[in-house]
Amino acid sequence: MFLAATAMIAGPARAQSADVVPVIHLDLQPENEAYESLIRDSAQRALVTYGGWLGPAPLRSVTIVDRPWCSERADAPGLIVVHLPWWSAPPRMQIESQVAFGLATQWWPALLQAPDTRAIALGLARYLQSRVVEDLFDRAFLRTAHSVDGVRFFGGAVPRTFRLLRLDRWTGGLGRADFVRRDEAPGAACRGDAGIDVTTARFALAFGTLERYLGWPALQGALRALAAESKNHMARSEVEDVIGAAVGQDLSWFFDAAFDRHRRFAYAVRSLSTAPAASCTFTPCFRTQVVVGRDGDAVFSGLARETQGSYASGDAMELRVEFADGQVTSTRWDGRDESRTFEFESAEPATAARLDPDRVLLLDDNYLDNALQTRPDSNVPVTKWAARWLVWLQNAMLTYAF
Repeated sequence: MFLAATAMIAGPARAQSADVVPVIHLDLQPENEAYESLIRDSAQRALVTYGGWLGPAPLRSVTIVDRPWCSERADAPGLIVVHLPWWSAPPRMQIESQVAFGLATQWWPALLQAPDTRAIALGLARYLQSRVVEDLFDRAFLRTAHSVDGVRFFGGAVPRTFRLLRLDRWTGGLGRADFVRRDEAPGAACRGDAGIDVTTARFALAFGTLERYLGWPALQGALRALAAESKNHMARSEVEDVIGAAVGQDLSWFFDAAFDRHRRFAYAVRSLSTAPAASCTFTPCFRTQVVVGRDGDAVFSGLARETQGSYASGDAMELRVEFADGQVTSTRWDGRDESRTFEFESAEPATAARLDPDRVLLLDDNYLDNALQTRPDSNVPVTKWAARWLVWLQNAMLTYAF
């Protein structure tokens, strides 16, 4: 069945004008006509939002078609391919995510077609859809999240979602789980899995890291400039130059590491010790020593300039230390050394040390080793892990019973 609708013009203050709003065509199989309203509403919201962020869409119309899970996606300009399984669970936001992802690629057609920038275009699309779908989830379920966790039983045909296990855009939206697993999962589409490839997840997390490091207003302005410049073929270095020039910073230190699929970001707090000290200028006095380290070959520094002697070059990493009286202090680190020791003097003993406490670096391999505590409390999210174990146990029991 062939359906058509024109995108609404309501939305952000900088929405597109009526003469450049793309026309949305839907070409759905008869068994998928029930998804018409959902797809149209998602597409309308995504187009208006992207137009406000990135400027007018480069196309006058887009066509959204449905294909079986095992079919390949098409990259033709103006053609959006989505997979519409009848077993899709609404809270997982799979359909909305596919629609928003496909529409986001339309702003970078030249980048998508060139082999050296294709991964950047896909990562950008995955990053942008995470922001759109977060808003769609909030509107649909009246609570903040990107989606909810879930599993599939009996070969993937029966979905089960867990509304209490909500995923935010930094985890589910950007594919953090796919990036950490580093599992390409061949044949995932044919099984109905919602995973994405590792490279797309890595590049999406890279842009998420830039948002946290630069701030959304700065990054949004840079992406708008990139959309204006990327109508023709651009080399990867030119993409990096446009973004860096738009924010007024040399970001080569980040792009060189983040866009190299073979390099790893791996930071950790290696040790934390605190004890009474006799040589302080005040009494009582405790001296705290924190050792942080870099285990990967990728550096999150903040500056492209190399260090000069003992002087650091950059301050992208934050170390936050908490004390028994509730006081908190923090210092900055360029993240270059394989090991670095920091010392603090205080009137009360330290209770915890946290490296990158706000999780700016979304590409870090393991968050659990970024904090140490002197108290017996664990920094492991026990409740979440227990819930996931119960989900696994239920899945195992149902499979055995079947």
